[in-house]
Amino acid sequence: MLSSRSAKILKAAVRDYIVVGEPIASEDLYDRHSFGVKPASIRSELLNLTTLGFLVQPHTSSGRVPTEKGYRFFVDTVYANIFHEESLIAEEQEASFFSTGSFIDNFSKELRLLGLSYNQNNEGVYKTGLNELCSRINFKGQEEFLEVVRDFEKLDKSMKNLLKVVSVSDRPQVFIGSESPVTSSAHLSLIADVFNVDDEQILIVAIGPKRMDYAKPLKLFKAAKKHKNMPPKGGKI
Repeated sequence: MLSSRSAKILKAAVRDYIVVGEPIASEDLYDRHSFGVKPASIRSELLNLTTLGFLVQPHTSSGRVPTEKGYRFFVDTVYANIFHEESLIAEEQEASFFSTGSFIDNFSKELRLLGLSYNQNNEGVYKTGLNELCSRINFKGQEEFLEVVRDFEKLDKSMKNLLKVVSVSDRPQVFIGSESPVTSSAHLSLIADVFNVDDEQILIVAIGPKRMDYAKPLKLFKAAKKHKNMPPKGGKI
């Protein structure tokens, strides 16, 4: 169990890393946040969080980056906050998002993630946004890029299994890196939820880099679930 201060520092470190994409040092956190302690104390907290497996230090002279355990702690905190608050996205943005064009196309463009829908009845799959997804990942080599492409190509065949996993929950499920049952790339995270549309189960999936703003897609999933004009099954949902 993390102390309140450790939890605040961990959440700040993960959030800052998502924004800047560079290892986070104690001086960075001291300059950007008010924890009421000096850099030396923050440095000690980061060392402890690294020992506990929430962070990792790529190089001895560099700052820290989140591990999957660190991302999971952060996502669970974001998740709890979003599903306890009443506010969603702005009404004008929500109305435009749900009433114009293809739901998945709008979904993918708005989030700059890979969007996918799966209809259980006809096993139809619609996916879009591979360019958006790949443009947001800093690949270290061709093999990492090809791994994401291979995951993309295999998605059509794996949606039925994902539906079985996701349908047991009444809220979106978040899979981080190796937690994902349908992707192999360590760079990817997946958010999925099931919608009942015209008495059919439609699986909606957002796939993005592990270093993504988890709050925004979770808010859109929440908005979509509550919106009474969820797109009908006739179009590209």
